[in-house]
Amino acid sequence: MPAEWAGQRVPRKGGSGGGPWTVLGAVLAVLFALLMLFAVLGWWTHGTLVQEKGFVGALGPLAGEEELQSWVADTLSRQIQDDTLLAEELEKALPTGLGFLSGSLRAEMRRLVSQAARRLVQSDFFQQVWEEALRQLHPSVAGFVLRNEALSTTSDGTVHLDLGPLGVEMLALVGDMGLSLPESLQPAAETGLVQLFQYRPMPSMQRWLEVVDRTRWALLVAGVVCLLAALVFARRRSRVFLVAGGTLVVGFVALEAGLWVERSTLLGRLGGDELPAEVGKAFWSALTGDLATAGIVGACVGVALLVGGLVVGRLSGRPRVAGPAGVAAARR
Repeated sequence: MPAEWAGQRVPRKGGSGGGPWTVLGAVLAVLFALLMLFAVLGWWTHGTLVQEKGFVGALGPLAGEEELQSWVADTLSRQIQDDTLLAEELEKALPTGLGFLSGSLRAEMRRLVSQAARRLVQSDFFQQVWEEALRQLHPSVAGFVLRNEALSTTSDGTVHLDLGPLGVEMLALVGDMGLSLPESLQPAAETGLVQLFQYRPMPSMQRWLEVVDRTRWALLVAGVVCLLAALVFARRRSRVFLVAGGTLVVGFVALEAGLWVERSTLLGRLGGDELPAEVGKAFWSALTGDLATAGIVGACVGVALLVGGLVVGRLSGRPRVAGPAGVAAARR
């Protein structure tokens, strides 16, 4: 090869400029990442909230958690001890002159009730009852997402559970037995509606969940189409990987941050004696665990695309040593 041609480098056609096709490729790469983000949200909504199997599978294991068992056992013990009016009943049952024993007997009965409640929540029977209760609750949860069932939201974000005629009858039966209802259930004895909590963004959140659930397949297909189109139109495919990867990382990191913020906000609405903070955290972690895992996986995929884009860009950017034909073609 002649000396004047040796070591000469051939510039790649198209240079490093932008142009409409490069911009279009970047836009399509961003759309791919955003559509994948919403598709993941839609599949989580459908698999965990809309489908009974996923809902029971997510919350069923809570029956074995210490926080939930303690809460249920304490609630049962407190209701039994308060509603049976142990002091008065014992004083009536004891012979005259032995009323002073009612205090000791009451303390012993409370201990026995607490032990019985603890054994109950640790039994296999409680696991079965818990899962059956989740199956009974699921239609309301799925209806909340699809906006066609008993769990409803008002315009100010107040979420109500409609117990229906059967629930009202059960509450009336409890009252007829002489047992007092918890304060949160007393209005439901007349209206049949139980106010769960108030969260102003809930109506818009409900609409978003409904949309992503119904369009999850379309979102997935549209995302794949956008990625393929970006690879076709972009002048440098490495830039497609970089843009798509960066958007995926930012999007899924924002999803993880949003889950954390929503958990703190909702627990603030639900916190109190009726639902301790530890129990609320356990519920939230179980319900959103799959979504959080999907967010981590999505962010890792974004990092992989970034690395792939850098590698492809480095390889495609290497200059080539040309012969006479290559130099001549490049100089045209």
